[in-house]
Amino acid sequence: MKNRNPKAIIKKQREFYKNAKYVNKYKKSVKQQQTNVPSAIRPLEEENETADGSKMSQNDKKRKKTESTRRKAVREKMMKRTHKGQPVMKYRIQHLLETIQGSMNKS
Repeated sequence: MKNRNPKAIIKKQREFYKNAKYVNKYKKSVKQQQTNVPSAIRPLEEENETADGSKMSQNDKKRKKTESTRRKAVREKMMKRTHKGQPVMKYRIQHLLETIQGSMNKS
């Protein structure tokens, strides 16, 4: 049985994850190139470039902004603690109830 050097193992893991990151980036770019539609077929919405280079309409941009604000507010409530450091269960139970009610309405 070989006794491997821990530094070598860490180096191999780091290299593996770095390569995986590049592979994912490549796959995304290939997928984006395949899904590009000629501009004559695209709807007449105003589009903007996002940080990753993909297109985003004004409506999507507004929706994403409001959604992130909503998620931030929900997260703040979920992270609230009592003065002793215990989680405030009121907000967590309320969130679970809303989630259940939402799933019941969809089905």
